[in-house]
Amino acid sequence: MEEQVQLKKPFVLKIVSVVALTYNLVFLTIYLFGIVFNKFFTLALTNYFPREIGQHEILIFSIFGATLYIISIIGLLYIRKLKRIGLILFITSIIAYFTTKAIIWDISYINLIINLLFICVFASYFKQFR
Repeated sequence: MEEQVQLKKPFVLKIVSVVALTYNLVFLTIYLFGIVFNKFFTLALTNYFPREIGQHEILIFSIFGATLYIISIIGLLYIRKLKRIGLILFITSIIAYFTTKAIIWDISYINLIINLLFICVFASYFKQFR
């Protein structure tokens, strides 16, 4: 008879996944507000951008950012179930987001460092479970 071994998620992995999920939900909310209140964002950010930027570009960037954060959140939900596809989705969406943001705008290094820490923690736990 075959014995099934149930893997328990470590406490740190549970806490970090909840923090990462909350962190990404906050950014998703910001981008969704950018889609809904596009005109107000354009007026508020006209002096912040290094070049003239229109309402259309902010709308496209907000939709793109919201889409990538949705993919990131789906990846985090899979990570909570200890599925490797979640880590792949999370890393891919973070790379796509920061690459695009570097091309269009400037990178928030604090946001980048926080996401890299999440990736390192998740990757180390997946490495242990192999």
